[in-house]
Amino acid sequence: DPVLHRPVEFTQYRHQAYRGLLDRHGATQSMSRKGACLDNAMIENFFGHVKTEWFYPGSFPSITEVEAGLHEYIRWYNHDRIRNTHDGLPPVVFRARAMAV
Repeated sequence: DPVLHRPVEFTQYRHQAYRGLLDRHGATQSMSRKGACLDNAMIENFFGHVKTEWFYPGSFPSITEVEAGLHEYIRWYNHDRIRNTHDGLPPVVFRARAMAV
């Protein structure tokens, strides 16, 4: 499966050895345009929810449990989590209704 890596420091994006390591492992860098903070606003918001609602309160004895838990969280987030900005509907239901119009 493809890997998308988001380093924290900008220098990581530019360092030749680091970029070579990502290439050797088939990872793709994720980088927004300079000065365009809104490029990643939606995914940054989602990652904020992942961290506060699932990761920080959780306990994960193995990477297998992290993977399974994250898959379950994403399923719950899309299908069950109520969103005030979506008329109290989960994202999947809200989108289905919007597409039906």
